[in-house]
Amino acid sequence: MPSETNNEMHPTEVNPYPLVWIDCEMTGLDCNKDRIIEIACFITNKDLKLLDLNGFETAVSCEQSLLDGMDEWCTTTHTNSGLIERVKIAPSSADVENKLLAYLRRFLPRRKGLLAGNTVHQDLAFLRVQFPRVCELLHYRILDVSTIKEIGLRINPSLMGKQVRKKNNHTAKSDILESIQELQFYYDHFFIRR
Repeated sequence: MPSETNNEMHPTEVNPYPLVWIDCEMTGLDCNKDRIIEIACFITNKDLKLLDLNGFETAVSCEQSLLDGMDEWCTTTHTNSGLIERVKIAPSSADVENKLLAYLRRFLPRRKGLLAGNTVHQDLAFLRVQFPRVCELLHYRILDVSTIKEIGLRINPSLMGKQVRKKNNHTAKSDILESIQELQFYYDHFFIRR
């Protein structure tokens, strides 16, 4: 006699985990040498609706020597955005990690939020070094919008040209909001909802 199996899905499989959008601005691209100097976070549901319209955003203090050692692109970009001045009066990395953890815990239990963003593996590398307790709170999977973009460029390049152009302000908050908008474009044009 064949055994009966339960074909019902676990509730977490039916209701996808929230997306935890994190973007960081850094002094460079080497997570072992450079530091996060700005971080923003927004959380969305499966339909990309913001759970908190204000999100979380702050500059992060760092040593002056790291600011002085930035390359020309970082120096120009972070000076023009006003970030360098904000870093000089910003809270410490430890304080920011505690505040970000408190913010995240308002919306999700441990290991129930997927890190999301554009080229988010780079942000994750820095988070592992500077904010390891934040990483412990997140699910092991990530949603990288850049991957979907690369697929779109290969399967339908003409459609890709129709999305809203990014402003490229290179602030953590604006980068996240543009990434959410970009994923919404892919939801609307590349995926069939059931």
